Amino acid sequence: MKTGYRSLYVQDDFHMTKNLTINAGLRWDVSLPAWNSGGYFSTFDPNVPNPGAGGLPGSLVYAGDTGVGGCISAGGSSLCRPKIANTYWNNWQPRLGFAYRLGEKTVLRGGFGITTIRGGASTLMGPEIAANFLTGYQFQQTLISPDNGFSVPAQVSPTWDAGVPPVGTPPARTLDAANGQGVAYMRPVDGKPGYVQEWTATVERQLPFKIGFEASYVGSASVRVGANLLNPNQVPSRYLSLGDELNTIISSPADAAALPTPIAYPYAGFSGSVAQALRPFPQFQYISPNTQNTGHIHYNSLQLRAQKYFSDGLTFLVSYTYSQTIADATDQFSTFGAPPLDAGNLKAEQRILGGTTFGNTYPRYLTAAATYELPIGPGKRYLAHNGPVGKVVGGWGVSLVAAYDAGTVLPITGGSQQPLFNGPSRPNLVPGVDPKAFQGGKFNPATDTYLNPAAFTDPGAFAIGDAPPTLANVRGFPYYNENISIIKNTKVAEGATIQFRAEFFNAFNRVVFSAPDTNWNDVVTGGFGKVTGQFNSPRVIQFAIRMDF
Repeated sequence: MKTGYRSLYVQDDFHMTKNLTINAGLRWDVSLPAWNSGGYFSTFDPNVPNPGAGGLPGSLVYAGDTGVGGCISAGGSSLCRPKIANTYWNNWQPRLGFAYRLGEKTVLRGGFGITTIRGGASTLMGPEIAANFLTGYQFQQTLISPDNGFSVPAQVSPTWDAGVPPVGTPPARTLDAANGQGVAYMRPVDGKPGYVQEWTATVERQLPFKIGFEASYVGSASVRVGANLLNPNQVPSRYLSLGDELNTIISSPADAAALPTPIAYPYAGFSGSVAQALRPFPQFQYISPNTQNTGHIHYNSLQLRAQKYFSDGLTFLVSYTYSQTIADATDQFSTFGAPPLDAGNLKAEQRILGGTTFGNTYPRYLTAAATYELPIGPGKRYLAHNGPVGKVVGGWGVSLVAAYDAGTVLPITGGSQQPLFNGPSRPNLVPGVDPKAFQGGKFNPATDTYLNPAAFTDPGAFAIGDAPPTLANVRGFPYYNENISIIKNTKVAEGATIQFRAEFFNAFNRVVFSAPDTNWNDVVTGGFGKVTGQFNSPRVIQFAIRMDF
């Protein structure tokens, strides 16, 4: 399997005045959808009649094949070409930025840019994914000995002296070759790349004591991100009103007509549940559109940063981010995640992201790094003695790296699974009840519960829960961590220094618990909302000594 990528880029800086600089750029690129030299690709087509299913729409079609079932596509266009997805050439990406000097100590900066995202049909991410689009082109014959090698396989007769039998006939490339199975789905539009719009506005200010400060608004909107929002073969949720009838097996028109709520018999020879019969394409199981780019991610943040450049033995960098990320996709590769709870109500898939789900975009995130050389010893302000005293009291320093965040988002699952061939179930939220049971203080995982089971209910056997994929106002435990190093440099000879280091990881031995159990079904065993592990590691102390010469 092959993909391709081509790009051109031009940029220039314009010094409009002594205080204003503008930089402008334009990028063009094209991502070529996956193909192979022989054109061996197959995919589901929702518009082609299926001869093995009474002419119902939805068949397996082939690219690069002029045999039976080949050269057919939606609208009658030909698939006799090595690519199924279209190539999109109009991918222009402008970038514009400016810097304006407002006085001697203040600078304003800003910018906007568009960047494409390679994905969908332009990156199949390995042969195991590409193999999904080879139905009808491959055949595997397995020879199995019934007694672990003492006897020859049944296909070999009577002895191995007859040689390995010829490979069986490869599958016929017919429109109904995948009937009764799952099938991969690559749409022509899946060759269209996604893109990210990014914008920033920043104020930079020089402060006393060699400290630089900046405040920024940073935002982005990602469009056509990989997300498993399409579920073409889900039973429409309106059929949940049929209740237990959905699980009834039908094998004939008479069975379908005899139901309490009669349904149309799909096609001659069909045998399966009512739910299978009510699928948009009952001749198939799960239809996997693994090259879809259907997700959206919106990010907005206030970012503060202060940096002290080295002076008087001290340097530090402190940054703080206050942000929110709203999406219907967890990340660029969530195409391979679970399908939506209801493909007809994609608004229910919108969620707050954060923590480990998308680039560590915690809503509140503070980091600090600092190094301080103590002002004592030779060449320093205090006790500037040479000799043995200077070697003992001089050369000491301390450094700190610290991080604090507001905790990760908590996904919520549970409730009765619906017979719709959809994604994992979710419970109902109880209005007015706080989902968080732990309200502060010292948490004891042996006795305390983090989430409140009374804030959720089972929507019922044939209903869809209204809880969002992640809880908007409840997060896991905040994360606090400090790493401290104590350093002693001692000059022992010209050009030779011995360095001693004592390093304390998680210096204050903070305990950060792992996320609680968020599967509401575990309320039966008492596990829901309970915390059973520790997220971070206990304090670690290590010592080191080295000589530089």
